[in-house]
Amino acid sequence: MFDLFWSILNTVLLLGFIYFFFKVFRIGLSQLPSRQRLFAAPFLVIGIISFFGGRSQTEKPSKIIGADYSVEPKNTKLSVVNTLEIVLVRRKSDGRIDPVLSDSNISGFVFGRKWRYGGIREYNNQLITEGSMTYSLLGLEIMSFSREAILNK
Repeated sequence: MFDLFWSILNTVLLLGFIYFFFKVFRIGLSQLPSRQRLFAAPFLVIGIISFFGGRSQTEKPSKIIGADYSVEPKNTKLSVVNTLEIVLVRRKSDGRIDPVLSDSNISGFVFGRKWRYGGIREYNNQLITEGSMTYSLLGLEIMSFSREAILNK
């Protein structure tokens, strides 16, 4: 539920920034009524800071999986609006999971959140995916929490 709230908050902040930015750009900040100036200031400050802070687009390096491994995709519901997609890479010789070649990411309504894969392990006939979720407002990182997702086989 928190994830849904965070994405909606990011959407509201982005729309508020766009609205007030174009309104100020068109008529000037001094022309806004005083109450609206106070309301517009947080949207404009957060938006301008995140705009000049830049957005870093880091791509994951591609991993080459040899013929001695098998690939198995899995999906699980992470929250109301998100799905965790896992790519399990197993050794064909012994069936063990290779946590370095395996990977996971989230899909769905993920505005303002980023999943960082930490690892995967098997325990008591369950798959446990570990990682961290980073929360940001308009591109500025605010907080990060470690998280686990448990899948029954």
